[in-house]
Amino acid sequence: MVPLLTGALNRLRNSWYAVMPEAALRGDKGHVEFMFTIMRDGTVQDLRLVLTSGNQALDQAAEAAIQRARFAPLPAGFEGDRLRLRVPFTYNIK
Repeated sequence: MVPLLTGALNRLRNSWYAVMPEAALRGDKGHVEFMFTIMRDGTVQDLRLVLTSGNQALDQAAEAAIQRARFAPLPAGFEGDRLRLRVPFTYNIK
């Protein structure tokens, strides 16, 4: 399970950096959380905002990162047909 999660989070992180909004680069702060499901074939379903940052640009970038992440299919040994995740995105907060 750990390699599966590590791979998924690495793909998501790379995707997030690629769509980092100008607001974050200027120093805007925020914390946003999304829940979503990775299906057996790697597609994303049931994407929903759980916690808004209050900044539309930050929220939209996190959503776009999930949508463009291109997750790998779940491995053959994975029990179940989906992986449900809740992922936080934190911008400029130490």
